Amino acid sequence: MPPEMKFEPPIIREVHLNLVDPGLVLGKTLVPKELKFGFLSDAYFVGKNSLEFIATFRIDFLKANDKIPSLLETTYLSQIKIPEQNWEGKEQISLEKNFVAHLLGMSILMIRGAIKIRLGENSLSAINFPIINPSKSLESRLKEVDGEFIIPSVQLRMETKTTTQNFE
Repeated sequence: MPPEMKFEPPIIREVHLNLVDPGLVLGKTLVPKELKFGFLSDAYFVGKNSLEFIATFRIDFLKANDKIPSLLETTYLSQIKIPEQNWEGKEQISLEKNFVAHLLGMSILMIRGAIKIRLGENSLSAINFPIINPSKSLESRLKEVDGEFIIPSVQLRMETKTTTQNFE
């Protein structure tokens, strides 16, 4: 991580939640090997110094289930301010790949904790998400040049046509 890059702790917000309690609906205990876990993330910057990540977590049945298409799908926004930066007027920035992955990793840890609390007594609360590689997730969405991720502004990201991507 570059020594000159100081940042504030992530601020996370839940922006979407679709949740089913399979214990109530199906009346059976969940077995982790029967589940498929998914994670998808994206990054962009906003204003003069805020890096933002959108992170979506999913839990589905490994085999299609007509009654319940998805057990959990939740999306969080994580905002991290980097006070000494000023990106106003830029369409894109480049930041060292490991630094950005580190920031997403911190966000993932906080979001996983928030999901655990949010699930409360839901039978899914006993299921843990597998380990997530922040670098690999970001590589599926961001361009990389000379060990740095090219991160678009939120305006540029909104103008870019994207395709539905598979969760990893």
